[in-house]
Amino acid sequence: MLSLGRLEAFLTIVELGTVTAAAERLHIAQPALSRQLSALEHEVGFALFTRERGRLQLTRAGALFATLARDLLDHANRLGEATAALSSGQPVRLVIAAPLSTLNEVLAPFVAELGDGDPLVTAFDHPALRPPDESLGRADIVICAGPAATSLDSRVLGDVPVCVQVHPSHRFARDGIPRLDVGELVDEPLILQSRENMSRVILESTLAGRGLTAQVTVDSEVELMAQAIAASGRGVAVLTERPRFGLHAIHLYDGDTPLRLTLHATWVRGHYAERTIVALTERLRDYLAEVVRIWHSPRSAN
Repeated sequence: MLSLGRLEAFLTIVELGTVTAAAERLHIAQPALSRQLSALEHEVGFALFTRERGRLQLTRAGALFATLARDLLDHANRLGEATAALSSGQPVRLVIAAPLSTLNEVLAPFVAELGDGDPLVTAFDHPALRPPDESLGRADIVICAGPAATSLDSRVLGDVPVCVQVHPSHRFARDGIPRLDVGELVDEPLILQSRENMSRVILESTLAGRGLTAQVTVDSEVELMAQAIAASGRGVAVLTERPRFGLHAIHLYDGDTPLRLTLHATWVRGHYAERTIVALTERLRDYLAEVVRIWHSPRSAN
C-alpha cells in the first residue's frame, strides 16, 4: 500500500522541481528524501522523473501519477475532516464547487456574511457544463445549472435571468423597455462569453430553435471584460451577472417565456454533513433570490 507520506514528498518535489528544495521545505535530509523517492518509484514500477538542466521533469507516467496522488491526498484530508466532524457532531469545513462567475457573484458574498457558528466554506471552480459528479469527492456541494443524476441529492437554488446589458445611450435603454425578445438581437453586435458559459448556451439554443443566428462581435472568457466592452459602446452583452459600469439591463424573452438559468446544489446522498448542507443551501437559496432582486433594481448598475 502506498505511503501517504511518500506521496506528499513526491508532490513537494513536483512543485519545487528539485530534491534539495523539497527537502528544505519538508525539513528532512536530502539523502533521506532521495531514498523515499527511489522507494516510491520501486513501488509503482516506473520512473517518475527525468533530470534536465539540474531540475527534475516528470515523465509522462509521472505526470499522470501526480494527478492521482493529488486526488488521493485530497480524499485522505477530507476523510480526516469527516472523522473529526463525526466525532464532534459538526462539520469542520464544507467545500463548494461552482462556475467562477457563481463563486464571484453569489457564493463569495454569501460566505462573507457567515458567522462563527457556521461551517467554514471554501470553494473551487467547476466549469458550468461539466456534470456534478466530476467534482464531488473533492467538493461536498456542486452548484451548477441543470439537475443532477438521480443517484445524487439536489435542491433548486433559484433562477437567474439572462439579460442584455447595454450602454445607457443604446436604443434598447433609451426606449425604456422592461423586456426584449431574442429575435431583436439578430442585427445587434453581440458580446458573448465562451461556449462553456450557460448564458451563451441558453441564448444560442433559443435562437437556433427559431432558425435564427446572431452576429457575435466579441468572445470574452471574463464576464467583467464583456461588461466593460459593452460599457464602451461596442456592442450588446448577454449575461446573467449583475450589471456594472452604468450598464442598463433588460430581461430576455423567447416570446412569452423568460430566458433563465436555474442553479442547482448537488451532493452525495447520505453525506455525513447532509443536515448542515441542506440548511446551508436553503440559506443560499434565499440569499440568491435577494441578490438577483437587487441586481436588477434601478440602482444596481454601478
